[in-house]
Amino acid sequence: MPARGQKEFLKLVVRNLPPTLSADEFSAAWTEQFGERVTWSCFNQGKSSAKTVRYSTGYVRVRSEADVPEFKAVIDGRPFPEKKSSEPAVTVEYAPFQRVPASKVKRDPREGTIEQDGAFLEFKEALERGVEPLPSAALAEPEPGNVDKPPVITPLMAHLTESTAADPKPPPPPPR
Repeated sequence: MPARGQKEFLKLVVRNLPPTLSADEFSAAWTEQFGERVTWSCFNQGKSSAKTVRYSTGYVRVRSEADVPEFKAVIDGRPFPEKKSSEPAVTVEYAPFQRVPASKVKRDPREGTIEQDGAFLEFKEALERGVEPLPSAALAEPEPGNVDKPPVITPLMAHLTESTAADPKPPPPPPR
């Protein structure tokens, strides 16, 4: 443990990783030896273009300060797959910003209490009762003895049908 007022430096940054390296390949490089001793890791994929190369970067947080030199000895300067000879050597340094995201998931206090909720119980009872038809729906249903009446044609509807049948509109001109 560090002395009072001093912080532990447990977060490391691994720089100059090949831009084609994937997150799985990065984690496979240290998982075998440090699987239980690494509490958090993050990987930022690099990019390679004809003009510039942006190397991949990995962040790792170890459990204790005793693991830092051992991690550095294993990873620092190690050749990764597809690493070209012109690329700089992989370096392990202390991360300038030592904080890591909180891993604690906040639990919802209402979780598992739906069976006691009054609104849910009313909804559940309504589902069990089934759907009751509205009184207006019973009036709208035709009685079996009635014969369908022909539709009512008003004078306005008659005029419109006559005028559209007498002179149809010419088709629109073709687009240019």
